[in-house]
Amino acid sequence: MMAARRALEVAASAGCSQCRSSVFKLFLTPTAPYITSQAYATRRLALSAPALRRFSSTPVRSMSSEAGKPPYSQETELKVDEDDQVAADSQDAEVPWYLQVEPPTHAPVAEPPPLPEVPADSPAIIQSLLEYASEEMGLEELSLLDLRELNPPAALGPNLIMLFGNARSERHLHVSASRLVRWLRYQHKVHADADGLLGPNERKTKLRRKAKRAKLLGTMGTDDADDGISTGWICVNLGTLNRSSEDVTVVSEDGRVAGFGVPQKGSTIVVQIMTEARRAELGLETLWQRSLERQAPQNSQKDAANPAAGIAAPGQASITHPPTRPHLPSHPTPGASGLASTQSKSMSTSSRVHDKPATYALSGAANTNEHLDRLSQQLRYDGDEKLRTLELLHTHMHQATKSEMESLLASPAFDRLLALATQGVPSEYTWSLRLALECRGRQLKHPLYSGIDNIRTLVTQYRTDAILASREQCLDMLSCIYSASGATLQEKNAAALDLLDSLHLRYQNIIANDVIVAIIEAISMDQEPSVETKALQARLETLLIQARLPYMGEGLLIKLLGVYARQQNWERFWKVWRIPPQYMQPRSRTLYLYMFHLMTRTQSSTLCASALRRCFPEMLKENPPVQPVGDIREAILRCVRLADSRAEEHAATLSVDAGNPATRSLANREFVKLVRSIKSLG
Repeated sequence: MMAARRALEVAASAGCSQCRSSVFKLFLTPTAPYITSQAYATRRLALSAPALRRFSSTPVRSMSSEAGKPPYSQETELKVDEDDQVAADSQDAEVPWYLQVEPPTHAPVAEPPPLPEVPADSPAIIQSLLEYASEEMGLEELSLLDLRELNPPAALGPNLIMLFGNARSERHLHVSASRLVRWLRYQHKVHADADGLLGPNERKTKLRRKAKRAKLLGTMGTDDADDGISTGWICVNLGTLNRSSEDVTVVSEDGRVAGFGVPQKGSTIVVQIMTEARRAELGLETLWQRSLERQAPQNSQKDAANPAAGIAAPGQASITHPPTRPHLPSHPTPGASGLASTQSKSMSTSSRVHDKPATYALSGAANTNEHLDRLSQQLRYDGDEKLRTLELLHTHMHQATKSEMESLLASPAFDRLLALATQGVPSEYTWSLRLALECRGRQLKHPLYSGIDNIRTLVTQYRTDAILASREQCLDMLSCIYSASGATLQEKNAAALDLLDSLHLRYQNIIANDVIVAIIEAISMDQEPSVETKALQARLETLLIQARLPYMGEGLLIKLLGVYARQQNWERFWKVWRIPPQYMQPRSRTLYLYMFHLMTRTQSSTLCASALRRCFPEMLKENPPVQPVGDIREAILRCVRLADSRAEEHAATLSVDAGNPATRSLANREFVKLVRSIKSLG
């Protein structure tokens, strides 16, 4: 290196250009072939003409070139391939690593996911709607649910078809839904309703107001309150398409207009657009799929069990769609003072001949068989008369006293009348009556209404026949289930879970105070509870505390107080008594009156004394105060008589300022002073 530098200095100092050129050639002229030019040529060859890999053992040649040449064997080809590979490796070794460029590889083109299959006999708009949602709107994970088999149909409309799709963000959600509404209006003349859709200006205004409010409050927009912007869900309802006027009104043979139970020909289409997180949170697809799966075996079982449903026996009246009364009332008519007033009110259009047999049958007259025969002839051909009789039975059962109900259940005429009235009538019109009869029979401990079979049948009909029952009736079914005799706890739990599952599917809250209290109250009716029953009650009591439910109200508090008084669990009793102050709620006069009645019923001086010491000062501090007057005063004095039998006598005869110490001691006793203060307040 030093010699080369010295030679260059000499060449630079030389004045002759020929000498300088000779010196430069001495070091620059290679003795071997030019490596640079060879590498450059190799690189150009590698980049311009990449080596082709043969995939066949037979080379392709033209007919003119094969003539006059020796045959080309496979061994010759393999030898040529090896020579080419060696030559390529030697060329790659001569090319530097930073010049060894591989041919470019193109990423495979991602194909769009396949669209869901269009159900048979669906509207023609479904296919174009799927393509628009996938290509133009950019929705992901499309799924199509065919809910046309639901019976009764969903609240959104008959013959429902629902499309689900994911939006990438909130902005994409609103933009895609807005485009879909415009596309449906301009292309298909369908005016769709988009619930939850915000227009562009409205969304900008709300976001600007939210940012301004966050800036003023100093929250920097981190609050998780429901602002109506980040809903994550827009429901686009296209309505019922291809609907005709014949589907709405149908005139029967007798001239009445009927619209219930008529098959609908149109199809309702709904597009559910959600963000991915919102779709996973709601789980609407799972809900509808479970409804379809649950209905499929029920429909098949119903068809197999009753292939000739709706066909009445010869000579009998069958009620499939009664024209006058769509359902029976679940409670007696307000304002009805007795059976006669209710009867005249509900049967104002009928003659006295129609209602006398039923009235005599319920009253237990001597000529009951004669009137039952006449009523049987009327009920055999008149469906409206059956409904009137069922309504009369239902009202009379709610108004009957305990003694009247006992004699009614023991009467053979009542059983015959009930059989005549319910024969050939669908379960939806007799369900309320049979449930009321079951509840009253269990209250009276009638042997025919103590098992679990009847109530299990009512639960099954409630699920399969879409019975419109109130929440009080559902709680009555729970009470009947757990108060049934002759059934194991596993059977009771299975029937109760079926009922609670149906309530949950009907969007009713099942983790609630009334449900838990109803089960606890029914369990407490068992005179000899098993270990499993006690464990179930303990779990329900823990759930009542840990679920952080709202205040249950005094009606449920009275039930719980009665349960623990019946079980003589006084520790739980006083825990329940302390529930209203925990929710900042006052106790009413009714609650104090019920508590003192329970204490008096125990006939225990210790319990009555404890209740007086605890509750009398509290009732005077309530808001508003509960004054010891009237019936509550009498209840307190009965407790005082049990706690101290001579307290009233001493309060009336002895003076507080008596000179005798013994007399003064008696006059200042605890319950003597309590009686004196009660009389002063009253």
